[in-house]
Amino acid sequence: MKIRTVIFAGVAASSLALLSACASSATDAQTTGTPTTAPTVAPTPENLTLKVSTPVARSGDATALATGIDPGVNCAISYRTPSGVASTAKGLEPQTASARGSASWLWNIGPSTTPGEGLVTVQCGEETATAPIVIT
Repeated sequence: MKIRTVIFAGVAASSLALLSACASSATDAQTTGTPTTAPTVAPTPENLTLKVSTPVARSGDATALATGIDPGVNCAISYRTPSGVASTAKGLEPQTASARGSASWLWNIGPSTTPGEGLVTVQCGEETATAPIVIT
């Protein structure tokens, strides 16, 4: 049996309680010889999560980290500046998700970039995640 551990803020404790209840039921069945029915738990799909460094000063480096990706999946990133222009900055090249299920990018915000809120979008396989990035 393969067990995939996924931790989301606030969910880990309830997941542990569910696992503990399942283990307790299994132990009761072994101790008493009475079969018990364990609850059915649907497999948790991977969920693409995107974290972006923000705020970033003009001429500074921006970073993005995508997690929750199946290893080996191809990921593309796009960054729209606050003025709505699609950036072609070095560092925004496609990445392949690592064995740990993550991909990361590092790029420089140009000195003439208009301050304000831009948008970073990552697509890995069929999943897409978007996050704002503030340029100061």
